[in-house]
Amino acid sequence: MHRLAFAALFLLMSCSTTQGEEVEFPTYTSWASRPIGTTVTIRSKSVGPVRTVTSSITSKLLEVGPEKLVIENVRTSDATGETQTSYPERLEIRRKFPLFPGVKKEDIGKPPKTAIATGTEVLDLAGRKINAFWYDEKGSVEAGPTESRTWLSNDVPGRMVKSVIKVPIANLTITRELVEFTEPKTEESKPK
Repeated sequence: MHRLAFAALFLLMSCSTTQGEEVEFPTYTSWASRPIGTTVTIRSKSVGPVRTVTSSITSKLLEVGPEKLVIENVRTSDATGETQTSYPERLEIRRKFPLFPGVKKEDIGKPPKTAIATGTEVLDLAGRKINAFWYDEKGSVEAGPTESRTWLSNDVPGRMVKSVIKVPIANLTITRELVEFTEPKTEESKPK
């Protein structure tokens, strides 16, 4: 029994000493500066040879603390032929996470090393001009090779403002984009 307790204590001590440096999670940073009640809606449209499916996720900021924040996600989809809405789901986003071996702190929040091209662009989404950076990747799914472009912006909570994924062999294109971004007026911004 004592050997088991000693082994458990040793394992606990070794886990706490091998944890790497912690870095701030870009998703936390993008939401934390916004007022409670800020909402972002991303719409997804999957266009295939047989049909088109449209869905969306609306994320609303509920709480912001020094170590975590809470957003609420509500999903809608017409995949069944009728528009269905999910129950609200609460998601905690931690401020920091451990830096994984082989990952450099300065690479966090940037395009992945697998990107084959990168650039910047101003997008007109949700009634706003949004400064974004984009990256292209090639990959593979069960249906075959994929090509994608993803646009991110540090000016929008959640950062992802658009993505286009193409699966040429399946004649499928999935487009996700920001369609709504609202911030409640704070007491300081109300006219007196």
